[in-house]
Amino acid sequence: MATTRQNMLHLQKMKDVEFIDFIQSVASVMKGKIKDIKVALKIDGLGARFGKDIHGKPFFESSRSGPIFNPGSFSAYAKSRGSTGEVMLRAQHYDDLFNEIIHCKAMSVVPSDAKVITEIFYNPMAAFDEEGITFVTVKYDKKKLGSLMTLFPHAVVYSSTGKPHPDGEKILKAIVAASNDKIRVIDPSLSMQGAIDVSGMIDPILSLGKDARVTLTSLKHGDKESKANIRAVIQKVKDEVADYILHHESILDKLKLGPDIEGLVLTINGRDIKVTTPQFKASKAK
Repeated sequence: MATTRQNMLHLQKMKDVEFIDFIQSVASVMKGKIKDIKVALKIDGLGARFGKDIHGKPFFESSRSGPIFNPGSFSAYAKSRGSTGEVMLRAQHYDDLFNEIIHCKAMSVVPSDAKVITEIFYNPMAAFDEEGITFVTVKYDKKKLGSLMTLFPHAVVYSSTGKPHPDGEKILKAIVAASNDKIRVIDPSLSMQGAIDVSGMIDPILSLGKDARVTLTSLKHGDKESKANIRAVIQKVKDEVADYILHHESILDKLKLGPDIEGLVLTINGRDIKVTTPQFKASKAK
């Protein structure tokens, strides 16, 4: 069963009414203090999955392919579509990824009917210089990563149904323990010590009043200026809260892969919300 890539909520780009709801929840449920939540590094690698089917046969899966069981499948598919150049080279890289992951130690600890959802840093698809190694937009310390690739597994589901695996945490720990110098496996989770108190920063949102929702959804020309003013207030709070979270000392070991990060993922009330750095946003825009 193929697993589609899930888009996270982006705090800085959250819809205005949705952001108002989020802030009101933080204020009422969390009393303005973000604490005791799951936090992880936001990794902008290759979205992929690997695991075993219900019969124990190993497979590798890109974000679009569905489970692949046979070597050379990515190149064969690209060739059948008449692809050349960059597309063909990328397909060959995925074939190499298939071969490495199918036979790696991390795969050996995955039980039957389990699929691991991961991000991958694959070095042959990165840019190297004296300062580090860059994947997509962010530069990392190459000494912290695997010599061939680095896996960042973050969830485990049943291969047959896609439902969360009850032994997910146990499987993830076994996969991290299977890390080696060639294929390093890193848990993207971060520790949190203490609370991030945003109570003083969210007052402008809590003070908007009930009419703000009506104005934000209004198509009347007469509401255009008021809507723009409300949206400006909301965006300012979005950016201030995001920056405060990114730099807050309560989130530990953010720089474990180097001096730059893409951002963070916060799991609040069961929802994954990403917060990205201004540098990453600017790089993506380019």
